Amino acid sequence: MPNRSLASRTRASSLLASTCVAALLLGAPLPASAGGISVTNNPNGTTVSNAANTTVTSIVVEASSLSGAISNAGTIKPGVQSTFGGRSETAAISVTNSTVGQGIVNNGTIATNANSVIGNSNGAGIFVGLSNISSGGIANRMRSPSRPTK
Repeated sequence: MPNRSLASRTRASSLLASTCVAALLLGAPLPASAGGISVTNNPNGTTVSNAANTTVTSIVVEASSLSGAISNAGTIKPGVQSTFGGRSETAAISVTNSTVGQGIVNNGTIATNANSVIGNSNGAGIFVGLSNISSGGIANRMRSPSRPTK
């Protein structure tokens, strides 16, 4: 086995240390980001969820049956454009022609512009069309910002 010189070992240790620091800095946790979550023509679905610290563009359930809930604990923005009954909707959560067994729950952030009207397009946080939302209904459990004390 060849002998390494002290300078060679020092260089290797220095390189290893700087690589570890770079990995720690680059590996810092950031909120995950993804496209939309879509369930279409699924007669045996369970749940659809967007986890905390995750950003998606939308949650769309169409012509499906879910035994569980649709839930959002992360962020949904800007929503997805869909047409239903001749009307164009931009919605963060869109449920059409489906059954949801345990309701729709938002514990996160919906950042779609619900006040915009462009042509025949309306904005909506949660849009439900020709669907059955069973137990639980639709719940928006927004956290209240803390208020300063007087």
